[in-house]
Amino acid sequence: MAKTISRCTTVTTAPEVVFEHLADYRWCSQLLEGLVSFSPLGSQTTGEGALFEAVVDMGFRGMHAKVALARLVQPQTVTWEVLGGTRATVSFDLAQQQDRTTVSLSVTYDEPRGIRGAVVAPFVEHSIERQVIGAIEQLRRRLAPAP
Repeated sequence: MAKTISRCTTVTTAPEVVFEHLADYRWCSQLLEGLVSFSPLGSQTTGEGALFEAVVDMGFRGMHAKVALARLVQPQTVTWEVLGGTRATVSFDLAQQQDRTTVSLSVTYDEPRGIRGAVVAPFVEHSIERQVIGAIEQLRRRLAPAP
């Protein structure tokens, strides 16, 4: 079953600038707590379909994953998708409101299943929620917060 964790923030940066940051893989490691490495798989490093190898420290173990830049709607949406066994989607939605940009971050992931899943599910949820909150805080710090 899929679960979604969302948070939002408002910054005084134009949506086009925020979009460019969020669509640039080089910026990801600065934004996401626990992202140990994030490297291109192949020559395509921008645009929909670009693939990356990610290593995330989940506290209880390192998670290796193939990640795709799945959807870009300039300057409104940047979606990254984790491919393979542990599927997850990280989506940033941007909305301009006068001289401000509201950024909504949503992480949708498959909850662990079975008896073992029931045991680790609360830990996984807490870890993802902590990463989402951390990413929003980093985004706010790096892109000039609105008063």
